[in-house]
Amino acid sequence: MGVANFVSGALTSVRSSVVLTLDGLSQKQLMQRPGLESNPIGWLIWHMARMQDRGISVLSGEPQLWISGHWHERYGMISDPDETGMGHDAAHVSAFTPPDGVTLLEHYDAVLESTQNYLSALDPRMIHGMVATPSLVTVGDQLLAVLNGNMQHVGQAGYVRGLNEGRLWHPR
Repeated sequence: MGVANFVSGALTSVRSSVVLTLDGLSQKQLMQRPGLESNPIGWLIWHMARMQDRGISVLSGEPQLWISGHWHERYGMISDPDETGMGHDAAHVSAFTPPDGVTLLEHYDAVLESTQNYLSALDPRMIHGMVATPSLVTVGDQLLAVLNGNMQHVGQAGYVRGLNEGRLWHPR
């Protein structure tokens, strides 16, 4: 299995966790924080999609879907390509109002599709190529950063849901 297939499969697995995390949540639940400094589920899923969008845009040279796909409008936010949630303090997080869970999932799906399109065209010899992110890293390092961020953030979102609901997560 090549790197591109591995990353694509891992991100598809992340999507499954996004679906489980968002399933049946109300707007209030998407904004609920287990603590004053904690990030709510809606913010975490948005931030995860934004970081992936920006990270893959750097690699592909394509505009971020946040702007080109007009996702910023669906969130009622500005079209700033640097508005990813990085550096948000508690006040910024509190001011964020996510759309409904369906829109959050549609946004993640659009970013995932863009990512998979990039990965399907990736020449395996380019994995060691350098890219400015703004620091100089390899394509492989950038893909690892995207994957690591997604796994952390979807895990955090699932954990927050469990804390907010006072129960074990992923009942079946």
